Amino acid sequence: PASTTRLTGLRPSEGDFDGGEEVTISGDGLAAATQVKFGGGVAIILDRAARALVVEAPPGRPGGVEVTVQVGERVLRASRRFHYRGPRVDGNVGEWPGGAWDPTRQEARSLEGEEGLVRMAAVSDGRTLTVALIGSVDQHSAIVGYVDLDPGAGTGVTRMQDIDPSGDPLAQALSNPLTAQGGFGAELAFGTVGMWSSPEAADPRAGWRDVSDPADVRWVGGALHALVAVSTVEASIPLPRGLAGGSVAVVIRIVSVDGRRLAPFTLPPDDDAQPGRWTRSYLVPVPDP
Repeated sequence: PASTTRLTGLRPSEGDFDGGEEVTISGDGLAAATQVKFGGGVAIILDRAARALVVEAPPGRPGGVEVTVQVGERVLRASRRFHYRGPRVDGNVGEWPGGAWDPTRQEARSLEGEEGLVRMAAVSDGRTLTVALIGSVDQHSAIVGYVDLDPGAGTGVTRMQDIDPSGDPLAQALSNPLTAQGGFGAELAFGTVGMWSSPEAADPRAGWRDVSDPADVRWVGGALHALVAVSTVEASIPLPRGLAGGSVAVVIRIVSVDGRRLAPFTLPPDDDAQPGRWTRSYLVPVPDP
């Protein structure tokens, strides 16, 4: 009977954005199910029974999606959303969806070598922010990135030289002559000195820093993985609650390890004639998790 056809559970309720997670949907009257959808993606039904469906989750954009099951003419909706996690932070940018990459392409030289920045991508799954770039620096330079959690709000640091450089080598690189314009103010920053990695724990040469109070720069939990052999960097950090439905802004630069000199390049590309300023940033939508 229609009254006994229902969904009661979803396990697991999250998986990788590239799909493939085996998910069990529990309920009643499910043996006649003909289609299962995760948002707009159609799942592969692996097994049907009256009280459970086993499906393979399709690929999906990071964030939360509704799960629906077609049984006859009825469409059943799971009470819990399925959460697609963002890309894994392992330095492998080949797994990123094509639509996440900034279409601009820029070749850049570092201050003391032939390395530079080529492309960047950034995505949020509603819980975390993950950034990837193709590029590299040598031991004399650092890749630094700044994140504005509330673009246009007038909060955060705008003059990067106000950042206290005394904390560690990364803080020294983050403290430089750059000035943000266009309403950008950084609350978070990340970077790698000489392509150093910081998978989880605090590291003086790589990772994430809270710069919301530039006089008191602090390490914050996140991950950064740099692969010298293929010239890639990935970084990810949990986002504070309350950002869903908005956007965060990201900009990336190359600087000298002492923060005193700037390469006249930025991702996204900006005005090369004014290397000490930026007016453009990469806006990243924050979906409902």
